[in-house]
Amino acid sequence: MTDRRKKRLPLQTVYYTSFLGLVVVPIVVVLIISLTVLNQVFSTQAVENINRAQEAVASELESDIEQISMRLSHMVYANDNELLSIAAAVDTEDADSRYENQQRLNEAASYATEPVKDIVAVAFYMKDDSKIFFKNEILLPLEEMHREKWYQTAVAGPDRVVVGSYDTNDTRLYSGGTRDSFVLVAALSPDVRLDRSEKIETVTFFQATGASDKIKSYNAGYGQKKNKIGYTRIVDGSGNVVYQPEGIPDGAMVEKGHTRVLTPLAVYGNDWYVESYVRTADLTSDYWSVAGLLLLATTVVLALFTVFSRYFLKRIIQPVQQMSRGLRQVEEGVLDVHLTPAGQYEVRAMIHSFNAMVRRLKALIADYEERVRQGARTMPDYLHALVRGEMSPGEVRSQAAEFFSDRYLLMVVTVGKGEAREGAASHLSVELAQGFDTIPRFASRCTLAVLTPFCFLVYYRIREEDFSSALHDLVRDMKRFAKSKTGAELSFCLGRAQSDCLKFAEQLEEVMDLHDLYMLKGEGSVLDFNQCFDPCRQIARLAPEFGALAAALYIADEKTISQEKEILFRQFQSLDMEEAGNRVLAVILATARQFSGANADFFEIFGEKIDYFEKIGRISDGRSLRLWVTNYCSWVSDYSRGRLDVSRADAVTRAKHYVIEHYQNPSLTLKEVADYVDLSEKYFTTKFTKECGETFLSYLTGLRIQKAKELIKTTTFKMYEIAEMVGYNNPEHFNRTFRKLTGMSPAQYRKAPGEEEKEEIRP
Repeated sequence: MTDRRKKRLPLQTVYYTSFLGLVVVPIVVVLIISLTVLNQVFSTQAVENINRAQEAVASELESDIEQISMRLSHMVYANDNELLSIAAAVDTEDADSRYENQQRLNEAASYATEPVKDIVAVAFYMKDDSKIFFKNEILLPLEEMHREKWYQTAVAGPDRVVVGSYDTNDTRLYSGGTRDSFVLVAALSPDVRLDRSEKIETVTFFQATGASDKIKSYNAGYGQKKNKIGYTRIVDGSGNVVYQPEGIPDGAMVEKGHTRVLTPLAVYGNDWYVESYVRTADLTSDYWSVAGLLLLATTVVLALFTVFSRYFLKRIIQPVQQMSRGLRQVEEGVLDVHLTPAGQYEVRAMIHSFNAMVRRLKALIADYEERVRQGARTMPDYLHALVRGEMSPGEVRSQAAEFFSDRYLLMVVTVGKGEAREGAASHLSVELAQGFDTIPRFASRCTLAVLTPFCFLVYYRIREEDFSSALHDLVRDMKRFAKSKTGAELSFCLGRAQSDCLKFAEQLEEVMDLHDLYMLKGEGSVLDFNQCFDPCRQIARLAPEFGALAAALYIADEKTISQEKEILFRQFQSLDMEEAGNRVLAVILATARQFSGANADFFEIFGEKIDYFEKIGRISDGRSLRLWVTNYCSWVSDYSRGRLDVSRADAVTRAKHYVIEHYQNPSLTLKEVADYVDLSEKYFTTKFTKECGETFLSYLTGLRIQKAKELIKTTTFKMYEIAEMVGYNNPEHFNRTFRKLTGMSPAQYRKAPGEEEKEEIRP
């Protein structure tokens, strides 16, 4: 949809469209994304919980495997293979010897297998198919034992521990053994170095592992819905069950709708995994609880937004639409409009103001039409006649007594930089004048006369004893309107209150002469003569005295700037701080007028709004004031030098800039400068003397001596060095010229007290 079509849509349609596009749709999109992310997070977290449980099982099982392997190794290798020797001695036909050695074996095995809590049995399988046991007798037939993979691996690789296992649910290992446990088997086949009798085929260690208890605990908890770990068992790499406790429902490990999670085990010579099957729905059960709460919260939020929308439409949108229709009727010339106040307080107040405005507009039009019929002038007509001098205040009072019926004051409004000044200036005054009339206080109290497209005179009728607050409220309203409608800053100069109509011309001259002092407070400022008239008048009277300094600052004429500064600083010695500060403000005003007169933007020099009244007022001593003036002149001069297009400047200005850049050259001549500005020597000399009030040679000499004075006071160079630096090859010629212009030699000038060391400004 194009911007033009959007602007033509009804306000209620725009509201619903915006509400749907900016509130409902984003909330739904965020909800969908959030639910998707939460689903993934909860599923991942559930799987991570299963992995942690499996890792606990795996860790305990791996610890038991490591323990049984170390126990077996310790038992075989301890005391120079003593236990193997005793076991071999038990394998004898002599009953007494067999009994005696069995007792020795039991005693030695007890020491070797401490603690024996989890040990099921220790078995010695002989090559002659006989068996010797410690603690419990293993009931498995020898033929079945020989078929076990772990047994065959141990026999095939002597002196290496091989681990296997038994699930007592499937195999009865020993008498009195409990079902539903997981027994680890560690086997080692000794070679001749370990078993010198060469009777023993394998030494086998049977130990129950606590991992089975963990698995049974997890399975029982899952069956009772106390956890979401699933049914767990141990399988090998081919999927064959290594250990599966009782209590797992049939088909729970294979049926659809379950998720399988595996964790590998580090087992000697085996490829085992802890395997869990959990119903897929259990992985996201917590998610659905959170999702339900999130959906409920979203529904509540949208319901609240809906309630708010209905309230907003009834209390704001619909009354605004009603007023929009009324404005359209007024625009079409229908003034018999009355809107019923409705909606929020501010909207009702706006409708009341609209009705009052329509009534006043109707009355004004009727009054205007009556005056037109009678050939009478309007209030703006009288004000323009007074400004142009076409009528006297007495004549206006005789024809329109209401014009001077109240006390009054005049204010000059200056339009600053902004979007408006970049456009058509001819429309600016009309646009602002018409806009100001929409401000109730302006419409009822003010009459406006356009002086220029960027300057207005406003006649303000005073109807209160203490009018300052109301006046400044009006100023703020006008500034706000101009800023919002045209982008321009307004600066105000508020004249003094007056009750005598015969003093109108005096008041007009006063505000016109002093209105540009707003530049000392910054663009967009308000200068109220009811509070600061006397200092402003003094500053304005002093400003013409510093026209030469302002002109020099505008063209960056360093010689003249230095000379005029010295004159100003000498004045400081006989003045108090207030008077000296006023002279500095007069310098700034003269500079601002110089820039404004040349259509240059004075406010761009520092690039920020500066209240010079406040800044100068904070300077408390003469040395600081002189330093501030010096810095100010340097800044303005540098700005002017960078701004000035020398190629387009007049010949004298270009000549001065050329001299300022080349005065260090001892061979600089009048002819060289005249050639630079494309004039003959005779014509250039005459023109320069006429415009500058001194000859070219006098200007060059004065500039060199001025630069020399600065170097003498601010550096420790020798006098002949300074002479060379300012364009003198002959130090004696330099000394004579310096004495002639200053009344003292360079050496005496260096010893003489500087400006900052002379008498301070009187307090």
